[in-house]
Amino acid sequence: MKKSKAGFLGFSGMVLFAVLGGLSACDASTSNPSSDSTDVITQGGQGAAGWGTSPEKDSLNPNNTDSLEIENVRETAVKQGFERAAQAFMERYREGNFTEFVRYMHPSVVKVYGGNLAFIEQLKKSKAQDPNTYRKWKAGPLEAFTAVRDDRGRITGWYCVVPIKRWLQGAADGEYQLQWLGGQSLNGKDFHFIDITDGDKGMIYRIMPDMRY
Repeated sequence: MKKSKAGFLGFSGMVLFAVLGGLSACDASTSNPSSDSTDVITQGGQGAAGWGTSPEKDSLNPNNTDSLEIENVRETAVKQGFERAAQAFMERYREGNFTEFVRYMHPSVVKVYGGNLAFIEQLKKSKAQDPNTYRKWKAGPLEAFTAVRDDRGRITGWYCVVPIKRWLQGAADGEYQLQWLGGQSLNGKDFHFIDITDGDKGMIYRIMPDMRY
């Protein structure tokens, strides 16, 4: 199975560098779709260049059975929320509906581009410059998910890693472009993503510090 790396903005990883100092980054969308990629999921559950399922920040959990059941239900709802949001994130970009797309982008990324309107204009230009035509897009399922707790055991946010795949026109099912998103929800209701396909982990942690867990 062959994969290449590609980002939504046509310059995967550049958003992270722009947020943290305006440094340049390589355009991942220029990768050969038929070339072998190092971003393959291994049997150990690792993916996205080393991102894998991690334990929670600490093991503090309520001992009450009812509380555990409530927490499990909430966790399931948050996972489903991430998957729906990733799907919407992908579809809004594919449709060119950037007003809605920006709602799912991490606010730090939007801010560095001058706010919603300026960022939407950048997105339009980037998409217009993409010469590729895709026959299929697919988001998820979640590759990693964790709740992060404070020292008192209270959940302070949820984080995930989710893949997005795109197949070029004429490409076989085993040949697709692969992008990785890092997701964050601080309240279990609002979900935001950043492109971590080629991002330096240190930079990613500066935008979403608790992604390290």
